[in-house]
Amino acid sequence: MAISQHTHFEIRTTGNDNNGGGFFTGATGTDYSQQDAAQATLTTASLVNATTTKIDVDSGDYTCTDADVGNLIQIHGGTATAGFYQITARSAQQWTLDRSVGTAGQTVVANMGGALASPGKASFVNSTANGGALNLTFWIKSGTYTLTNSTYQTAGGPMQFPNNAYQRVEGYQTTRGDMGTPPVINAGSATNIYLINHTVGNQSLFRNLVLDGNSQTGVNGFYAAYTATRVTRCIGRNFDAADTNHAFRNCSLDSCTSHDCGRGTEQVIRVVNHVSYNCVEGIYTFTGATVVNCLIYNCTRGLRTNSTGSVSTWHNITVDNCSEYGVEMTVYGWLVNSIVSNCTTGVTGAVTSALDDVAYYSNTTDNDQTVGTNYEPSQRTIQLVNDPYTSRSTGDFTLNDTAGGGPECLVKLGADGSTKTIGALPQVTSGGGGTVYSLHPLAYN
Repeated sequence: MAISQHTHFEIRTTGNDNNGGGFFTGATGTDYSQQDAAQATLTTASLVNATTTKIDVDSGDYTCTDADVGNLIQIHGGTATAGFYQITARSAQQWTLDRSVGTAGQTVVANMGGALASPGKASFVNSTANGGALNLTFWIKSGTYTLTNSTYQTAGGPMQFPNNAYQRVEGYQTTRGDMGTPPVINAGSATNIYLINHTVGNQSLFRNLVLDGNSQTGVNGFYAAYTATRVTRCIGRNFDAADTNHAFRNCSLDSCTSHDCGRGTEQVIRVVNHVSYNCVEGIYTFTGATVVNCLIYNCTRGLRTNSTGSVSTWHNITVDNCSEYGVEMTVYGWLVNSIVSNCTTGVTGAVTSALDDVAYYSNTTDNDQTVGTNYEPSQRTIQLVNDPYTSRSTGDFTLNDTAGGGPECLVKLGADGSTKTIGALPQVTSGGGGTVYSLHPLAYN
């Protein structure tokens, strides 16, 4: 057997990496993982029963109750097999666990209940050493978790999830699910790692986290083996020790931010509501990627794909102040409803890609695409004569109502008078003709 699916784990800076750290939400007992200290601490007086899936708990260590059922214990000493185990039943001073813990008579030094202290140790639960537990949820309370070593799945190390199953990792401030101030996972002095390494992966979810590379050599933020893995409302920063160090790789991103990185994203397949700034490359995608409603500024290169091939679609993008180019178009690329401004070269690449309703402002060269041999794109472009943004200096790229600027980014759709606002952000006043959303997706960033 193994730890039950849908077990939830708790990580807090005030926890202890020897604690049990988890509770199966379908159990009849009381969740003791959402507290700093262990509920029970076993010494060598507690022993493995003749039936090795059971532990005889010494009464001097702890008085067992039915409330224990569903909690996890972590054996971290004695002669029994170290690891995380789930209490599936209780009878008198005896716990039944999800699998064998060793041989009869071995001593059990363990903690039951209490939160864990580091994300790295929590991810060890997912290892085959703990029965290959699947479909787990990890809650990380707000605080700073600084790595003390570079070894995956260890106390103070980076997180790694090797099993091909759904995992959910979510930060919170006060109450699970509140989406408040996110926890920070900081690389410290670790090198040559991913802070979160999802090596096999499935449709997992990582949400409300800050990944900080601390500008360390070879440190990257998040990696998934499959692009179906979702990363939502996360921040990746300071992965800038080399041009290719990156915040997020090989996943689908929604409402995230990356800044001060070699690459804000690396070979991602879907990017929605993303902000990337102060990077060598703001957004770097797989061919065929979809990029929607994204803001990129103060980068060397703004938006590009890794190769030619299937169609890449980029909608409602704002790219500003990129020293090399704003957007690199590839064969079959499609840039729509977007603004490219204050770049050395606005758009570069293959002319066989299409531009529809793209506004240029104050680029040294708006477009240096070479002549292709297949078809000419529509090249529906808009030339702005004034800055369209509310305040570039403060990072406010909402559209202003200055004639020749923001209002020109309101495009008529048809004879019925309907309109659309191009770029990543709407206009801030009705005077420009735009509409302010009550909760625009980029407000998350």
